[in-house]
Amino acid sequence: MSESDQGIQFELKERLDYPSIITSALLTLKKANAEPTLNPSRIKNIIMDIFTDIPDSWIDDEFEDDIKSCLTIKYIDVRPGFSGVKMSIELCKLNNIKTIQKIKDINWHRLKRAIINLLDRRAMLVRREKIELSTGENLKYATLEDLEKAFNLDADEELEDNNNAEN
Repeated sequence: MSESDQGIQFELKERLDYPSIITSALLTLKKANAEPTLNPSRIKNIIMDIFTDIPDSWIDDEFEDDIKSCLTIKYIDVRPGFSGVKMSIELCKLNNIKTIQKIKDINWHRLKRAIINLLDRRAMLVRREKIELSTGENLKYATLEDLEKAFNLDADEELEDNNNAEN
């Protein structure tokens, strides 16, 4: 890769706020779900778009397990029927007629949940701030003097030692 190509990629990385792109797509999905006439294919397309936008570097083992649980397999009896009675399996086998059809599908609600859980694990959904609470009481040492006594500290001696070391 040439030096100019690296510069272009660096600039693009600096300008592209990828979490905002994912956020925008999630908001689009919310709007699509809130429309008076629900369009399932549009919702599926939006979820698939969000799914394909997830970088490989974000994918973890738990996400892969969640994805596997999104896949569904249905088996449908496709034997021909006459007057409401299905043809026997033996007769279908003799005539090479397919009896069962395997249909693979995606549970779109689970896929959306898998994406949301991934974003949550990456701490992209909520800002988490560490908050320290104080009751106003020192649990073990009531004053600085108590702390100095407990650790045999004498602040005046330390100050003198530091001054002597500097000189």
